[in-house]
Amino acid sequence: MPGSPMVGMASLIAAWSLGVGTVLGLVGAEAFFVFVMTRLQIQPEERMLLSEFGVLYEQYYAKVHRGL
Repeated sequence: MPGSPMVGMASLIAAWSLGVGTVLGLVGAEAFFVFVMTRLQIQPEERMLLSEFGVLYEQYYAKVHRGL
């Protein structure tokens, strides 16, 4: 089963940071990436899905983890 695109991108950022040799960059880049993706991508999509599908989306959201 393929993984989440967000997990894959976070893994690429981690590999790049470790390749460059900066642990501080690893922590900062990962935190920044998760923050930006959550605020600018995930939350707007969740609002749109809730307005489009209502109760059906609420039921789905209760069963499925956000990152999947």
